[in-house]
Amino acid sequence: MGMIIIGLANIKVDCIIGCHYEERLKPRRIFLDLKLKTASPSTDVLEHTVNYERVAQYVEIVAKEGQFHLLEVLVVEVVERILLEFPTVLSVWIKAIKPHAIPQAESCFVEYEKDRS
Repeated sequence: MGMIIIGLANIKVDCIIGCHYEERLKPRRIFLDLKLKTASPSTDVLEHTVNYERVAQYVEIVAKEGQFHLLEVLVVEVVERILLEFPTVLSVWIKAIKPHAIPQAESCFVEYEKDRS
């Protein structure tokens, strides 16, 4: 059986993220990209693969509830949640993008990848 990579690009989440006082006052928009590696489904039934909509919902829940200071912690928490909730996922890659985090750059980002062990 082959492997499938399921991707979600530019998931928009408005959440509290950042270390500075001003960043903790109101939600700001971040973007997340994900790649999930899973076995190819044996049928054409949604329940036999990864539901993109549910993945996006979990990403949003983790980001909003966490009110993280660091993107680095956010990405680890999202990946752990996906691996917990979706047993068919074998590995997850994530990129979190924070626009206008610093004046010198259009955005800052963090990438993280983990295989199910």
